[in-house]
Parts: sequence; structure tokens; C-alpha cells
Amino acid sequence: MFHERIGRLPEATRTALLLAAADDTGDAAVVLRAAAALRLPDDALDAAEDAALISTHGGRIAFRHPLVRAAVHDGATLSRRRAAHTALAQVLPGPADTDRRVWHQALAAVEDDEGIAAALEESAGRATRRAAHAPAAAALLRSAELSTDTGRRTRRLAAAADALWAAGQTDRARATVSRALASADGDLSARLLRLGGVIEARAGHLRNACDQLLEAAQASTDPSGTLETLIEAAGSAFFLGDTARLAALAERACAVPPRTARDRLVSYLVRGHAKLLEGAYGQAQDLLGAAAGQAGRADDPRALIWAARAESVAHGAGAGLAHAERPSGWHAARA
Repeated sequence: MFHERIGRLPEATRTALLLAAADDTGDAAVVLRAAAALRLPDDALDAAEDAALISTHGGRIAFRHPLVRAAVHDGATLSRRRAAHTALAQVLPGPADTDRRVWHQALAAVEDDEGIAAALEESAGRATRRAAHAPAAAALLRSAELSTDTGRRTRRLAAAADALWAAGQTDRARATVSRALASADGDLSARLLRLGGVIEARAGHLRNACDQLLEAAQASTDPSGTLETLIEAAGSAFFLGDTARLAALAERACAVPPRTARDRLVSYLVRGHAKLLEGAYGQAQDLLGAAAGQAGRADDPRALIWAARAESVAHGAGAGLAHAERPSGWHAARA
């Protein structure tokens, strides 16, 4: 029905409506500037307003129904959509409009373009810093599509997988990990395998998680990254009650030279939980107590949570509360 009503409008009105649909913010000033750039008449939107397809109030354009926007955008040809996004990008020149401009440029692009890809990656970084993980993921995925070489594409896909996981989009994160792994190597491959293992663990697939995390640990050349992977694998093995697997993980942790207090905390935790599952409670208490002892020099939320758990297991419920309540430098930086 909306397609039919839109099809009866003058061509200039349909073009102006497409600008409004492509803009996606309702900013009338931007739409009108883009319309002028395309040499549309000043009253181009009037027929759409008269037909009750849109309304305008206080400098904002609102579509009568989301399906009107969809009918306008999806009913346009590729060339008309590209022209609309190009016009919108041209009328958003200021630094405050950087993210909107680069998105319109990206939506207008049909071939690889490293300049746009890099600008989208920067936009994703800004989104991540304000915890807007879903927009960051969208920007990174499009950035990967526009990348001109395999290495950059893979790195951006890996970052998109992290953002999708942070946004709670589990299935898409898992699928993106698989896409990125097809061309990843070295520590990037290890990082992707770790993320895939973490996703499997949180989804309750603990055996799959252990296998993938062990593969990640074997691929890692970074001691801190290896230990981070081992503690994730240890958690899955512990909840499975797999004593042999946890003992193997503890042995692997012993072989990794710790570089920081956080590394030592993690190593003690893996070994302590292995002893706990074996029933060697005295050794477990010593190792977990040693882990908690590293917390004074650890300064990120996960390390403090691990320390709190270690303290509670070693010295009784509630003993780790001081670690759990202590602000970290990470929190201070975000504040």
C-alpha cells in the first residue's frame, strides 16, 4: 500500500523522501541541504506531507510509520540510494558530523575503499569508548567489507566479533569469529579462538569451550594472553568436574613465565582450582591465598573479581569482599 502511494508522488518528492529515509535521524535541515545539493525544489517534501506519509515539527521529519521509511528506501534503485547517501555525506562536512558522514560514504560505496574503511574503524573506536557496542560492531563489519587487503579485513572482523559479543549478540559474534578465523594467524588467531571458547562456555557448551580454549592457548605466543586463556579453560573444566583436564591446564600454567602481578594471580588460580578439584585442600588453600595476595597490585575489574573469589575459597565466604568493593584504575579512567 505504501509503495503504491509513494509511486504516485512527483519524482522530486520521491527523491526528497529517499533523502529523509537515508538520513535516519529526522534532521530536516540536513535533508533540505542535501535536497538543495541535488537541485530539488524547496517544496519537494510538501506532497509527501500532504499525503500524510511524513510530518514535520520543530525541524524534525517523522515518517508516519516505520514501513513508510522501509518502502521508500527499499523501493529505490541502487543508483538512487547511492546518490542520496553521497548527497547527505556532502552536506555533513563538520567534525561533529564525522560519524554520520563516514557512514553515508560507506553506504554509497560499492567497491573496496581503504580510506572509508579506516574512517569507519575510527568511528567504531569512538562508539566503543562510549559503550555503544552494537554501532561499533556495525561499523567494523562494514569496514571489513570495504578493506583492501586480507590482513586489515581479518583484524577488523576480529574487532567486530569482540563488539558483537559485548553487545550481547551471541550468534552473530560466533559467526564472525568463524569468518575471521578463516584468514587469521598467530596471536590474532589465538585471540579469536579464546573469544570463541568464551562464547561456548557462557552458552553452556563446556567441553567445546575447553577444547577451543586449549587450542587458543597452544596458538598464543603472549604469556599474559596464554594465562588469560588458561583461566577461562580452567573455569569450564572445574564446572565439568574434569580433574585430569584441569590438572593438565595447571601444568601448562606452571610452564608460562608470569610477567605481571595479574599473570601471577591467574597462574595461582588455575593451579589452586586444580588442587581443589583433586581434593588436596591444603595445597589449594595455599595457592588460592597466594593468588589473592597478588590482588594489591592488580588494577582491573576481572583481576579483582578473581582475587575476591580466591580469597573467599581460601579463607571463607565473604573474605574476598574487600577486593570486590575496591575501585580499580579502570573505573577511575572511565569516570
